[in-house]
Amino acid sequence: MYMHNILEVRADNGIKLKFVGNKVHTGFDFFLSANSIDKNIDYLIFFDSRGISKGFDKSLVKRILEYIGEKKHIAICRPLNLTTWATLSNFLSINKIYPKSIVTNMGFVDFISKKKKLLDEAIE
Repeated sequence: MYMHNILEVRADNGIKLKFVGNKVHTGFDFFLSANSIDKNIDYLIFFDSRGISKGFDKSLVKRILEYIGEKKHIAICRPLNLTTWATLSNFLSINKIYPKSIVTNMGFVDFISKKKKLLDEAIE
């Protein structure tokens, strides 16, 4: 079995957010931004690596942030190497975040069989 830690990361506005995992992803496609310290936000934008893809300037996340403007939000892309529906569920639970709307790409692909090690990690 895997032993996971509670990882704490600061967004660009200083709010501390927690993730369940072994380590925070450090690649170019990791993104964490918030414009509110309130836990009752208008939007939680939560993506895997596809939120950033080849770079922020042409990313889906940038377009969504431009669209929602100044509404209270937290935007996250690929916080863990394996970012799945379980990552989203854990994030909401341990941070006690209450978004009015969630924009995500976590879908049916996240429920299909993967390598046993990755599946065990997601279940953990």
